[in-house]
Parts: sequence; C-alpha cells; structure tokens
Amino acid sequence: MIYLLTHIGGKFPDYIKYSIRQIHKKNSDCTIYLCGDTKPDFIDEKYTFIHTSELNIPHTNYLINDPNPLWYGSLMRIFLLNSFMQKENVEGIIHFDNDVMIYGDFAKLINQLDRKNYITPHKYTQYTFGFSYLNNKDEFNILTNRIIETIAHGELKVRQITGDEIHEMRLLGLCGNDLISPLPVHPEIGSINEFIFDPSSYGQYIGGTPNGHTPGFIDETQLVGNYFSKQKPDIIYNTEDEIFHYRYADKIYKIFNLHVHSKKLEMFLL
Repeated sequence: MIYLLTHIGGKFPDYIKYSIRQIHKKNSDCTIYLCGDTKPDFIDEKYTFIHTSELNIPHTNYLINDPNPLWYGSLMRIFLLNSFMQKENVEGIIHFDNDVMIYGDFAKLINQLDRKNYITPHKYTQYTFGFSYLNNKDEFNILTNRIIETIAHGELKVRQITGDEIHEMRLLGLCGNDLISPLPVHPEIGSINEFIFDPSSYGQYIGGTPNGHTPGFIDETQLVGNYFSKQKPDIIYNTEDEIFHYRYADKIYKIFNLHVHSKKLEMFLL
C-alpha cells in the first residue's frame, strides 16, 4: 500500500511521527511518502521524502492571506495529491490528515472497492481527509480542475455559491459529488467488512479537541455527530485486536482510524 502524507507551509508537526509509527505497525508491507517544504528529521521509521518543488503544483492566491493558514495548506494539498498521481501515473493512494491514527490493514479491504476515489464525508455537503483511498487518477484530475475553475472566480463568489463556506471540505462537496464515493462513517450508512471510518467525530468524542472540548464532545452539525446526538455512542477499546469498537443496534463495528483533533496522538499509539 502507498501512503502519501503532506504538509505545505513550514515544518511537519511533531505528532506525525506517531501516525507513521502506527502505519508501520498495522501495515507491514507499505510505502510511505512525505511531501512538504521541509524534510522532518525526527522520524525514526522508514519513509521517502518528496519536496514540493519536485511536483507541478498549481499556484493560487485563493485563501493565501486567510488568518488561518490551515485553509490554504489544506486546499493546496488537493493539488499536490493530484500532481503526484499524474506524475507517477499511480492510483491506490491512501491519504489522510497528519493527526490521524489507523488501526487496520487497508490492503485487506481493497477487494471490496472499485476504481473510484473514496473520501470520508464530514457534513452533508462536505468531505474531509479523515481517511481517503484515491483509486482513480483521471477522475481526481477532473475534480482538481473543477476546484481550480471554481476558486478562480474569487472568494466572494465562492461564498455566494457555498453559503459562506470557503474551505476545501466544502469545495470537495461542491465539485466532487459525482466524482467522490463516500466511505462508510456510521453503521446507518454502511461498513466494509464491519469497518467504519472516522471523518472527525469519533476522534473528537474519544479525545476531545484542541479548542477546549473534553472527551465526550459531540458536534451535531457533523454527519456522524448527528447520529451521536440521537443515541449516545457506545465505544470501547478491544485489547485483543487493538481496535476501537463501536456497538450499534446490537452489532459490533470496528473503527478503522481515529482523527485525533486534540493532537495527542501518543495517547492513541496502540
């Protein structure tokens, strides 16, 4: 399996070392690429570094001056992913945010998937890179070009189109509904071999957020959070298979990944 993690603007965060360590633990046969502006020197596990200058990443001023640099970097990450896939002529890329921990071997699930681009849905009109499996470079290229065409109209126009949402999560939903296949994030939506995927809500519920929310936090505006608000989630850690389990409707589902918004990834290294 090919993992591609990215960081545009500054240095990779220190906590990414725990994410990489967990990848190697759960996936013995994998190749990990880190692509960014600065090579991290604090990671002991094996990886290959790619400098952003090695890829043909389109430049845009959209969100470049936003007070929160996360929005610009998150948007540019889409262009980076596309550039990598096109340059290397490769598909079957696993990508997620740098504060994500995985607890399964995705290679055991790919026989259930098609040649599509799978991303975790966040809200009803948004996708987020809590986890993604990018398996169609042609359609991802179309998606990227749609986003470029949309943001070329400027931030004000995007706000008018999206209802004042300018970030890449909304742009993915706006431009990619026919090009993105949602990964199952809750049993009501489905599962893959009894696995479900965390866009953000499971990690926030278990570990809280960096904004002062303690464990048990639920955001009802999120797709999964809406289900949580109707029925308090029953989540336990199973020591036998080292996976978090979610009990729902008298069935047990395994949570493939956790999006650890608190950034305390070392607490979830299992």
